Amino acid sequence: MNLFSHKVPQILAFSRAEAQRLFSAVIRPEHLLLGIIRSEDPAIGNLFSSFHLKAADLKRQLEIKIEKGETMPREADMTLHETTSNILKLAILEARLMKNQDVDTLHLLLAILHDQAGNLAKDILETNNMQYNAILDFVKHTASTSSDNYFINDDEI
Repeated sequence: MNLFSHKVPQILAFSRAEAQRLFSAVIRPEHLLLGIIRSEDPAIGNLFSSFHLKAADLKRQLEIKIEKGETMPREADMTLHETTSNILKLAILEARLMKNQDVDTLHLLLAILHDQAGNLAKDILETNNMQYNAILDFVKHTASTSSDNYFINDDEI
């Protein structure tokens, strides 16, 4: 059984590339968010649009605040930060709570916001009025009005 949709490995590869571009040997949640933005997933685009947020503005805000390293790391030396690893685990739980078999992009975004540890990605999203419960409500509403059923209905719980 594959836990992740085909999009998640692509997002992780983008996250690694973003970390490397910003001279970080550690892939942090902010690199994961940059990977989500870079993926240009239509579901994320719709979400950002609904919150009147432009991906380019979010990317710019992240890049201003991300601490950059001194030298570009070798790809073989790169690792996941503990918080990023926890976010991936949380994304699995988000998908299971919603009775989805595969973890998808929206589950990753929800996991970033649900993570109890402070992280720059969560801070930037929340600064832009993207709170966990608001995103969850948006996705539930979207799922109930489309064929993209990311979440179960409340009456199914």
